[in-house]
Amino acid sequence: MSLRMKVKNLPGNSGSSHFENDPQLASIAATIGSHLRICPLFGCFSMNPIDPNLGLHQLCKAFQKTYQQAQADAVCLNLDRLIENTIRLAPVRREPYPLRRSLGRIVQGPESLIEEAMWRHWHPREGCQSVPGAWHRIVSYQVMLRDTNLDQSWGEIDLLGVSPQAMPVVIEIKQGKNPETPLRMVVEAAAYGVAMMKAWSVFGPQWAKVVHEKYGLDLEPSPQLKCCPLVCAAPETYWAEWLGNNPRAATVTPGAWVAVRKLIAALAERGLPATFWALELIPSTDEASNLPLIGRVRGLDPLGL
Repeated sequence: MSLRMKVKNLPGNSGSSHFENDPQLASIAATIGSHLRICPLFGCFSMNPIDPNLGLHQLCKAFQKTYQQAQADAVCLNLDRLIENTIRLAPVRREPYPLRRSLGRIVQGPESLIEEAMWRHWHPREGCQSVPGAWHRIVSYQVMLRDTNLDQSWGEIDLLGVSPQAMPVVIEIKQGKNPETPLRMVVEAAAYGVAMMKAWSVFGPQWAKVVHEKYGLDLEPSPQLKCCPLVCAAPETYWAEWLGNNPRAATVTPGAWVAVRKLIAALAERGLPATFWALELIPSTDEASNLPLIGRVRGLDPLGL
């Protein structure tokens, strides 16, 4: 019997709706989808596959809200291989990493405005409070990882914070009205964390110098970065769409959050502990910059569960 016939003969199989109601089968499909090409096989089935031959940074456009559980399970199942691929593909800059920013630099776009507003709030040595469990200060934003234009699949770290122990903290930001999933947020942050680990022999000395000069923090020399904390942060309006009492949030099953939390635990075991934070944004009163003010920062016990 052909593979097509075997799948057609699955009990109750009726296309994509069958997979939505069977998380275990959907998880299997997400893992093997890159080899089976799901859409031609089922016609109406539209889950994007998780290709274990890619790096974590190359998966981001694959994530879908409807299949968050299956895709999180697939990433977790293939995590070591995905991390190995990410290490192989991650660039190491020959030019200095942009760890110093000037106050005159104004950016545009909803997420960029949040990034600069957070940097302005937390970059001074004095006059601001740290966020325990997240960051002590924020050193820089939009930190370019690419070494050459050949590294097109690599972008910028949204914000780079520093812990009280002088360690780098990768901060991934999403704007309020954003359809991108929390799963995508944590996988993007993990990709940047892996890139920091690979580049540590070059990045580490630059980092140690900057955090010492700016904040008086001393980092013990180490040939490897064995732990890189990840912070996934977004405005309260973003989390309301995923965790609030509204029709959209209600469509995300408890099983999806369980799968994401399983992935979070697996990342922590590999030196990439992730935490989630909700930001209170206060509308700007400065028409020139249009930067929001940052109010309360609220920690989420992974994804509010």
